[in-house]
Parts: sequence; structure tokens; C-alpha cells
Amino acid sequence: MLHIFVGPTLTSEDLEQFSVIAVLHPPIRHGDLLTLPLEESDTIVILDGLYHQTTALRHKEILYVLGKGVRVIGAGSIGALRASELDGLGMIGVGDVYRAYRDGLIEGDDEVAVAHAPSGSWSALNLPLVNVRKMILSACSEGIVTTEQGTRLLEEFRSIFYPQRSAQAVTHRARQAGQSQFAAWLETKLTYDRNFCNQKRVDALEAVALAQTPHRGKVESPILRAAADRNWRTVHFREWHAHFHTSDINGKAYRSQDRLWFQQIFDPNFHAVWRDFLEFYSQYPADDSPGLPLAARLDALYGTDMADGENAGAKMVWTIFRPRIEVCSELYHKILFRHEVGDDIRTLDRYLCINQEFQRKHPRWSTEWIRRDVAARLLAELWNIEGTDIEGESRRRGFHTFNMAVKAFSRFALGYLDDVQKGSQ
Repeated sequence: MLHIFVGPTLTSEDLEQFSVIAVLHPPIRHGDLLTLPLEESDTIVILDGLYHQTTALRHKEILYVLGKGVRVIGAGSIGALRASELDGLGMIGVGDVYRAYRDGLIEGDDEVAVAHAPSGSWSALNLPLVNVRKMILSACSEGIVTTEQGTRLLEEFRSIFYPQRSAQAVTHRARQAGQSQFAAWLETKLTYDRNFCNQKRVDALEAVALAQTPHRGKVESPILRAAADRNWRTVHFREWHAHFHTSDINGKAYRSQDRLWFQQIFDPNFHAVWRDFLEFYSQYPADDSPGLPLAARLDALYGTDMADGENAGAKMVWTIFRPRIEVCSELYHKILFRHEVGDDIRTLDRYLCINQEFQRKHPRWSTEWIRRDVAARLLAELWNIEGTDIEGESRRRGFHTFNMAVKAFSRFALGYLDDVQKGSQ
């Protein structure tokens, strides 16, 4: 399957010239590659991406799909930029823009950045600097300006903040700089050819053409082995992956992190689940180090026996062993979600809908702002514990700290309070 992330660089008419069947996606953003169902034989073409108004596509997301054997081609905009940074690890760069980044001829993000129309059509509202450079070179070759004049014009145009660098702004600044002939020449060129000197488009078309060539899946090489190496999967990457990982339940996607948080907060018997998870994790560590039964591991560290459930060792285990949970692991799901039932999913869905409705009505507020003391009181009541034990109970439920429990509870607090209120009526 061919996936193309495209926005203003190519139009639907541009893509109609290709016979290959492709899944078209809007400009790529952080998380898109982590949620895409992929196979080794797939190809991804990255052209356009978002970064000003949202978190940009991260390099390790590309490494993640390269490690699966997926072919990733970049050109035009953020695709060219990321390819210049990752071509040594298997990403394929295409076109003049990519080569300019690779060779250090250009560096800034604003070289390819464009503002998008708010209508959702992804129409570009400004000229990217790489295209402006091409226009100036063309003007020099036609004798409209000298090389020295072209250099000065480029500095003038570079000084315009990228969302405001429209064709009108460029020609207006050219006239202000005494280059009326260039301004008139450019207006004429763009009138008769809206793609005049559109280097991003030329490169993007080349990338899509390359993507039509066969890709037979993972090829063993030092480069792809490096991309597949687990050592680059840092804590931050695992948190991103967990944040975006979803599970399909009854035809609806739920974040695995939300499902786990719900169990940690609301399952009265989650202590046993967490203890069994720690036992499994101790015997089969994620870093492939030698496994040990949990009691033996604790004894090796502190000489503390855990045979008696009431002794110091049993109490220490919650504090000592606090692994980060990779909610993307189906193997871990079997342990962590073993108490999950249909009513849990229905309640989770209702709580999340209440949260979303609150955010829709109050966009300037966030449920994450719940006061710590309020969360402590509500959770102490829910867990039927003394408030002084809130930190320990949070750890017994798999949270590193009480603050993490508060973050999880904030996703469900409004729904929970709604249930409490209805139950008291």
C-alpha cells in the first residue's frame, strides 16, 4: 500500500496523472506514523507536514516505520527536511530541495514553510523561500536582474515573516527595493503559470513517481538494522507511542493509555493485577536482561524476604519497582486488562464523552487543572483509604507518583462526579 502525506504542494489534479492506488493523508503531524497500520511492503511518501500550530513529525517516528521495513520517501517540504537528516538511516530523499538541505546550501525551516488556508483545502497562502530562490535564479538567467541584485532581493524577501511572504508581498517589497522590472516580470509569470518555479511541486511529483516502483519489503542491511535497533527507543518515544496507541473495541478506537488509567483508578482489585505484572516484568525484563522471580530480585537487592504478604518486602516492592508500562504490548494487555469488562468500556466511553463536551463548551479550561487537594480527597474516598496513604496507594496501583494518578484521574473526574451526584439523588 502507498501512503502519501500531502497538502499544498500537490493538488488532486497533480496526483491524477499517476495510475497507482494510494491512500492520501493530510499534512503529517506528530503521531500519524505511530497510528498507521503498516506492512513491510508498504511505502510512505512524506511531502507536507504541520509544525507551527501543532507538534511536528519527529525523527524517531520515521525510524520506527523504517525498522518495520517500510520504505519512506521524503521530498518537497518537511519530507525533504527529514530525509536530509535521516538518509543515513534508510529514508530516501528526492529532489533539489532535499539535496540543498543535505548539502548545507539551505538550513531554515522557513525555506519550505507555507501557511495553509483555514478552509481545510490546504491551499498555500505564501511563497516558500525555496521557490523564491528559483524565481530569482530564473530572473537572473533572463537578464531581468543581475546576480548582485538577485542576492539583495533574496535578503529582502527572507526578511518577510514566512506566513506573510505572499506573491503580492514579494512584488511589493521588490518595488520598494527599486526592482519594479522584477516585480512586473514575476506578476506576469505567475499570471500565466501558477506553478512557475514551484520547485517543491517538481520534487514532490518525482517522489510520487519513485513510489510507484516495486518495494518488496525489508532488506537486511546495516542501515536498516540500525533503524530497527531498540536502543533509540527512549523513554520519550515510548511515551509518544503509548499516547497514540489505540485498541479497537466494538468498532470504536480507544486509547490504550485511557483504558489502563481507568483500570488503575477504578478497579478495586488492581493491586493484584499490578503485583502479577511486576512478577512477569521481573521474570521477562523489557531490556532482555536476565530474568528473576520478583522475590529473588528483591532479596538480591536488599536481602528482604517477600514470602509473607504482610512483611516489609511486600510493602517495599511498590516503591522499589516502578517500571514504565508499554501499553502498546499485547502481551502486557493480557495481564493489565484481565479484569476489564464490558461495563468498564461503556463507563470509560461515557466519561470521555463528558470530558470532550466540557472541552467543547469551555475551550479555555482543561480538566488537567484539577486541584491536587481535590483529587486527593476524591481518590481517597474512591479507594476507601486514609488521605495520608494516598501516595502509597497510587504506587500500589502502578503509578510512579500521586501526581501521575492525578493526571490519569483528570481524564475521568467529571464523569465520576456526575455518577456520584446521580447516586446521591
